[in-house]
Amino acid sequence: MINNELMQAQGGELVYQDLSPAEQLDVKLDIIDETIRRRELSRLTEMEIVPFENLGLPALEEDFINNVRLYKITEMVYKKGEPVTDKFTTVFNTLQTYKSSVFVVIDSNGKQTNFYLGVRSNGDNRSTVTLGDTLKNTLVGHFPGVKIENEDRSKIAALSSRIAKQHNVASVSVVGNKKNDKEQGNEQFVQGLEKLALAMHGRQFTGIIVAQNSSSDEIQRVRKSYQRLYTELSQLQKVQLNDSISNSESKSKSFSEMNGKQKAAMIAGTTSGVIGAVVGSAFAGPVGAMVGGQIGGTLGGLLQSLAPNAQVTESSSSSVTKTAENKAITDMLQLIDSQLKRTNEFDSYGMWNIAGYFISDDMSAAEIAASNYRSLMNGENSGREVSAINSWRSNFNNFGDLTQYLSRFVHPQFVYGGNVLTNASTAVSGKELGLQLGMPRNTVPGMPVIEHAEFGKEVNSYQLFPKKSSDNPKERITLGKVFDLGQITYKTVELDNKSLNMHTLITGSTGSGKSNTVYQLLNELHHDEIPFLVVEPAKGEYKDVFGNWDDVNVYSTNPNIAPLINLNPFKFPESIHVLEHVDGLVEIFSVCWPMYDAMPAFFKEAILKSYEEVGWDLGSSTFEGDEVEYPDFEILAEQLEKLIDETDYSAEVKGNYTGALTTRVKSLTVGLNKFIFTNEQTSYEKLFDENCILDISRVKSSETKALIMGLMVYILNEYRVDQKSENNVGLKHVTVLEEAHNLLKNTSAGGESDLIGKSVEMLTNTIAEIRTYGEGFIIVDQSPSSVDIAAIKNTNTKIVLRTPEANDREAVGRSMGLTPDQVNEIAKLPSGVAVVYQNDWISPVLTMVDKANVKVSPYINENPTVIRPIRESRTEIIKAIMEPWLQHDDQIKHEELISALNSLEVSRVNRKLLSIMIATYTNHQGHIIWDESSIPTLQNLLIDILSLSKTTFDGFVDSGNPDTLRAFVQKKTKGIMKEQIDEICSVLTMEGAKDGN
Repeated sequence: MINNELMQAQGGELVYQDLSPAEQLDVKLDIIDETIRRRELSRLTEMEIVPFENLGLPALEEDFINNVRLYKITEMVYKKGEPVTDKFTTVFNTLQTYKSSVFVVIDSNGKQTNFYLGVRSNGDNRSTVTLGDTLKNTLVGHFPGVKIENEDRSKIAALSSRIAKQHNVASVSVVGNKKNDKEQGNEQFVQGLEKLALAMHGRQFTGIIVAQNSSSDEIQRVRKSYQRLYTELSQLQKVQLNDSISNSESKSKSFSEMNGKQKAAMIAGTTSGVIGAVVGSAFAGPVGAMVGGQIGGTLGGLLQSLAPNAQVTESSSSSVTKTAENKAITDMLQLIDSQLKRTNEFDSYGMWNIAGYFISDDMSAAEIAASNYRSLMNGENSGREVSAINSWRSNFNNFGDLTQYLSRFVHPQFVYGGNVLTNASTAVSGKELGLQLGMPRNTVPGMPVIEHAEFGKEVNSYQLFPKKSSDNPKERITLGKVFDLGQITYKTVELDNKSLNMHTLITGSTGSGKSNTVYQLLNELHHDEIPFLVVEPAKGEYKDVFGNWDDVNVYSTNPNIAPLINLNPFKFPESIHVLEHVDGLVEIFSVCWPMYDAMPAFFKEAILKSYEEVGWDLGSSTFEGDEVEYPDFEILAEQLEKLIDETDYSAEVKGNYTGALTTRVKSLTVGLNKFIFTNEQTSYEKLFDENCILDISRVKSSETKALIMGLMVYILNEYRVDQKSENNVGLKHVTVLEEAHNLLKNTSAGGESDLIGKSVEMLTNTIAEIRTYGEGFIIVDQSPSSVDIAAIKNTNTKIVLRTPEANDREAVGRSMGLTPDQVNEIAKLPSGVAVVYQNDWISPVLTMVDKANVKVSPYINENPTVIRPIRESRTEIIKAIMEPWLQHDDQIKHEELISALNSLEVSRVNRKLLSIMIATYTNHQGHIIWDESSIPTLQNLLIDILSLSKTTFDGFVDSGNPDTLRAFVQKKTKGIMKEQIDEICSVLTMEGAKDGN
């Protein structure tokens, strides 16, 4: 009962005392406003908590088994630019027709925050398994890639137990609404739950947001109640007033001045059916029936009492009648009208009664979390119902019942007035539910959130012309599985073999899975019996993966690692013209060595003269001799020196040309290079028709690496041209160019000369055109922006793994037609995931590349190339050519002599002469004959073999001390007896020796 000074309740009606009609109207309008706006929500702490057992729920374990499903969201995945809030709305609205509740649990220990999504069955005729599967499957369907863990009942019970033991609770009643109507991306969205988690970092709390749906009958009941109330109030919107003189005095107390119990009593005793409908809609089952039935009074009686029922007037002989609009009623009608419009939205999206509860051992943590949540959810139209926060401590009466409700994920109930019950929830449509229950939009500790750009869901190709289908697996290469929004799907990604001979680009940063991708392709090609060549200038890993296979040849630039590669850049197939070959060689060297001014012209002329020097007719491209001979770098160095000396350039320019050309050429005739660049050539068939790995990772000079790579491409092209049988054949062979920027430089990015750019262009054109012979190139590089753009454009299959650098992503992204979001996605790809695109695909596809089925084991060099020690080599050669003086019992084998000769650093003329003498020695069973006139030739050979300069030799002779020469010969040789050294010294000092060499 409320204050007797104001009113008395008699039979469910109010008798107002000492209030004017206007004051009575104000009080009753306040009552209606209190109910429609749910202003009682701000006074929940003044109400008694209904005992938990009144709810009639089963025992805890039985309840969780039969009624509750809980899912832990461990990772959230969104598409770029998708309407996230609307999608969450759709997810939750799948449960609209079920008698159920949806709830979100935010559980933070202060360091990381876990997010849970749950569903609770509130009816007996719907399987909770169905509810859980519906929620889970819809979430996965709308957010592919989301990672969800099913929480078993033991974990649910543990979470429930922690909630029940907390000592402080703060509830939030708020109608969630967007702060603006513009669609915002996740970066701009400011109402996500991650803001709450970040604001609460360092504080322990648990948040529970519960949304309970209402039936269509309840929605209809609310609508009819609003309609009746609107109809009755509209009659009082405008009234006629008579001016009069009145003397009266009244004693009143406004509704707003009453305490909570008084207001609850008045509303419980006088409010109409609309209040029962609105308040009752917040409950389900027997509770709803209780609320709807126990709110007393009738609508008609209340509105009739709003009309004036007393007047005390003094009238004069004249009066004035006026029509006035009651603004309070007008505003009330507008409020009711807006609520009616909301019921239309309820029809489409459902009506949900939602509230947030924040629990902690620290009251400040609970209240701060509640304040943050309310602030996040408040929007433009949140004011149509009261936004309120209520707090309870553990010393509150029946506090244990409060936490018991929350531990079961249901709204706590409170005694509103008399026997009327209420709770902290506000009515929202399913459209607003997506905002209040939506998962975080950005990463927080404990909950990674990833935004993915959308790629193709499967491989789809343009079919402008009918294609002959084939079930032959050799026409396809299995690369991996489609990777969609963070998840590996069951769809296989296969590459068309016929497209591989239009070349492939593979790029990605260190650790992105680039090597495994190449391994997978080569393994598949090997199964399809398509041979490959790998040119590897870095790491040297391929030989450990494929080198131990029986049908794979391995070559290296280090004889201790693998058999030594032999390259003769000056050799060419018969169908190639010598001048054609020379033009290509000049371009290769121009790519690898910086050249400027007239250097390329000098270099080309020196090469031409080198061919002429050994007997080639350049015009007819024929060799004038019995056995075809090709020049080498020693001859080229000699020709360069002659040409430079014959110019009229200044000494400085000549010095520059000598340093840029001659010195570089000579560097290829010493050290390991002299064993690589030889007159011999490793079999073209082994290099280009069989599986082969060329490991040049031990070469330290980037120029030499580029030269070897360029020569391999050029020699391969000439070989394919020479061997061609038909044009535009299918894929017959694949060449892998690792670290392709060594050869195919992006000259525009590095400020290189136009000459290098032209040469690179020639190489890229060569690679582009060689496909007609069935040759496919796989260009592999970490940085696509370092590779010539033409080389990238000429690849019709592109496999792009994680590439963090923006310029690299842009370079390759433009060539694939990617959107800006897709280009940015490349920087975030997990290891092993690649953007894959072939020339006839409709869209690129993200692919998780299969782990290559290969075994990594150290390569075993079973046939090492033996490079003889230089002292042993000198000894064997000297023993052979001085056989008449140094007679020995056993004939030295021809192979050993050739190996020894290859180890010596002697002039080209003497090397050729020694080759002839070795052949003579072998043919005559270890004998050789010198006549007296040939002794100077022998002396010159000995001096060159012993690396004895003319100045040093003259010093030995002029000193008159033979022991110095003997000591020198002994130092330069190995295992020669004293008598043999004396014979060597004797031959060296014979008359005429000083005039030799």
